[in-house]
Amino acid sequence: MAGVVKCLVVNELPLRGDRETFDSEEDCIAAGLFAKLFKYTKEKDKYLADTASHIPQNAKYTSKSIQNEVIEILASMVLKKIQQKYDTADSAAFCLKSDGTRDRCNIENLSILIRFVCNGVPEEHLIGLLELQQLNAEYITTEILQHLSETGFSADNILSVLFRGGVQAILQQRLGRHIPYIHCYNHQLHLSVIHTIQSEPCAKRFFDLSGSLYSFFRHHFVCQRHSCPYLKRLLEICWTSHYEVTKCVLEIKEVIFDILSKVSNDDNASVDLAKEASGLLSQLKR
Repeated sequence: MAGVVKCLVVNELPLRGDRETFDSEEDCIAAGLFAKLFKYTKEKDKYLADTASHIPQNAKYTSKSIQNEVIEILASMVLKKIQQKYDTADSAAFCLKSDGTRDRCNIENLSILIRFVCNGVPEEHLIGLLELQQLNAEYITTEILQHLSETGFSADNILSVLFRGGVQAILQQRLGRHIPYIHCYNHQLHLSVIHTIQSEPCAKRFFDLSGSLYSFFRHHFVCQRHSCPYLKRLLEICWTSHYEVTKCVLEIKEVIFDILSKVSNDDNASVDLAKEASGLLSQLKR
């Protein structure tokens, strides 16, 4: 069972579906990947099938609580191997790397990585992914230090850091020493692109407009009455996103013009939505 969970998690696949039973062919189609793969594995492994037939019938392992517990156990096993490798490192010193991003539920996730040298070769390992309740530097610093302590890595061994400057300054205060800050080269390029765009009024207006277009075409009324084009979302944390957004808008601009024109003249649309469509149309033509 743990092997099935591991296979799905490593490949970033969902475990659950609409149903988790196999009373009918319809149930099988609607079942999640865990149930399907577990059923397939039993068909190929007679020993597993025999074992499954003798365990209590309520032990189906389809509960989200049980599956999450298995995932946490697997994660702890991975972390233990990382700790064992770190114990054999050439030096106890490590570089601390951290970065945050929002998931589709609009929850800020903070990744924590360590980089150390083992047998002359630098290795980098993810040791945590935290859900943040606050976004201020003091709170983030506390969460990072607490996670390091819980996972068995001493903050006294931090050689350098790679993350936001505000957190770095507070971390130095907490530890009472200077810690070199390494700026990510990709992030430097990203900041250069963003700074250039913000200093050019025409480019800034276009990308502000692209964000408004993305929101407009996700409106329920617009989606229900029109075959809405797929628009790229502008991701400020990824500089290539600006290119992708521009390319997408240029390729489907005629479709965008057509739908904006129809919505702005649609008597069934709300006044606010019609005004928004008219304003976007006017700005886009400019």
